[in-house]
Amino acid sequence: MGTKEKLARLAAAALKGAAGLLGSRSRAYLLALFAEELAPVERLRIAGREVRFFCPGPIPVWRAETFFTKEPETLEWMDGFAENGVFWDIGANVGLYSLYAAFKRNMRVLSFEPESSNYYVLNRNILLNQLDGRVSAYCLAVNNARELGVLNLSDPKIGAAVHCFGEERSSLACGGMSSGVSLRQGMIGLSVDELVSDYSLPVPHHIKIDVDGNEDRIIAGAARTLARPELRSVLIELDTTDKPYVANVTRRIEQAGLKLRSVKHAPMFDGGKFA
Repeated sequence: MGTKEKLARLAAAALKGAAGLLGSRSRAYLLALFAEELAPVERLRIAGREVRFFCPGPIPVWRAETFFTKEPETLEWMDGFAENGVFWDIGANVGLYSLYAAFKRNMRVLSFEPESSNYYVLNRNILLNQLDGRVSAYCLAVNNARELGVLNLSDPKIGAAVHCFGEERSSLACGGMSSGVSLRQGMIGLSVDELVSDYSLPVPHHIKIDVDGNEDRIIAGAARTLARPELRSVLIELDTTDKPYVANVTRRIEQAGLKLRSVKHAPMFDGGKFA
């Protein structure tokens, strides 16, 4: 921890102590105001460099601490990228894999994350690592078409996942929405093909899709881009207990000219509802 950061932490701690002398409303305001200064910053070594992750809650801390073990298949895939390509991170959450691509393979990264608190942390991580010239974050839901709708949140906590854009779905892959929606957040949806053709975003060399339930719609709206010769690979997370759904998504991807290379699964998910 550098001198400036130590001083900032000490100042925040002093202000927290001073808040104890105030009334409850003023105390709550001050604590909220300086919560960012009190939040931990986890540090990981990637490609010989220190990468910092802003962790304002237990889920981002868990994501940082399990980064190298939670999805080893994703890291293995990304390690095979040629350098200086274009990487689209669809369902970026707080941006760990976006930062990995930027640091490890010097990629130009486009990160798509519709959930508001995750989008905020994603941008803080970009700022912490001075990557705003290489990583661009967009608060939108990638979809099969342009649509103004809602993002159904399974959990409003920072760093949480399994949210679903559009209609509620009852599968585990879409957050187990049958158990109820915690929050409906207004959101716009755009397709991959629209983002490339109408908004001139760079054609991806590699696409990661981790959206917990909207995969079929994303693939349907990406047909032209998936067929582009620049595209090298797609990594997509699917709920393999829903075999017809997986077969439909796989068929659509293969119709664009790609071939299934492998199906992998992290050992840490051998048990539980995400097995």
